[in-house]
Amino acid sequence: MFTDIAITPMYVTDQDQALEFYTQQLGFAVDTDVDLGNMRWLTVALPASPERRVLLQRIGDATATASSETAGALRELTEQGTTSW
Repeated sequence: MFTDIAITPMYVTDQDQALEFYTQQLGFAVDTDVDLGNMRWLTVALPASPERRVLLQRIGDATATASSETAGALRELTEQGTTSW
C-alpha cells in the first residue's frame, strides 16, 4: 500500500529553462542534478517540503519514452500554451 509519493515527474523540453523557472519564479531548490550520460537526473524541491521532489525530465531522454513518436507527441502537448519550455 502506498502512503506517500516522493518524486513527481514533469516532462519538459528544456531542463535549464525549467530549472530557472522552478527555482527563480516558484522558489524551489535543486535537490539532485546528475548527468547520467543518456539523461540528466534533475530534481527540485520546496525548502519547506524537501522530501517531495519534482523530476524535471527532458522529453526524449532514454528513460522518458518508448519511441520517438511518443516523444514527439509529448513534446507537442508540453509546448501547447507555453512560450519556452
